[in-house]
Amino acid sequence: MDEITSPKFTDCSKSSTTPWHSPIRHGSVMMMPSTPLAWRGIHPSDEVVLASNNLLTMLQFLMYLQRFVDTL
Repeated sequence: MDEITSPKFTDCSKSSTTPWHSPIRHGSVMMMPSTPLAWRGIHPSDEVVLASNNLLTMLQFLMYLQRFVDTL
C-alpha cells in the first residue's frame, strides 16, 4: 500500500506546486503598470488609506478649531 500511495502523494505535491508559481508570476506582471486605473484595480486598499488619512486630518482640524474657539 505504501508503494502505491507515495507516488500519488508526490504527483499531488508536484501538481499543487506548479499552479502556485504561476499566480505569483501573473501577480508580478500585474504590478508593473503604474497607471492610476491599474493601481486602483490592484490596490483598492490605497483609496481606503487615503480616506482614513483625510478623516484624521479633518479630526485634527476640528480639534484645532475647538481649541481656537475655547481661547476666544
